[in-house]
Amino acid sequence: MVQLKDMPGICKYCVGCLRLEDENFKSVYRCKDFEANQVTWRDLIYKELRKK
Repeated sequence: MVQLKDMPGICKYCVGCLRLEDENFKSVYRCKDFEANQVTWRDLIYKELRKK
């Protein structure tokens, strides 16, 4: 998906819902339905937050 390259938040590390199918979807940093698709998602999101 094209939007995953620049999308902030945890959605690019999640397989919990199908919201990414919507091109206008805005990613979030907290979600009750989060299901990780990578073991190191915490480290990746911390690095992303430090950049800001």
